[in-house]
Amino acid sequence: MVNELAARARINKLLPDEISGGTFTITNLGQFGNLTGTPIINQPQVAILAVGAIKKKPWVMESA
Repeated sequence: MVNELAARARINKLLPDEISGGTFTITNLGQFGNLTGTPIINQPQVAILAVGAIKKKPWVMESA
């Protein structure tokens, strides 16, 4: 069911009834290489979590 909905979302073929009734959204901004963004909550949902891209960065660790 989730894979089918995702496939239909990618081609903009979802119906309003297929995406109603949720209370929390997780959105992936990282798929476009974005580190940050401003997600918009779909009413009447109560929260949204936006996940950005994962980037490798050098890290210095001091020995104990």
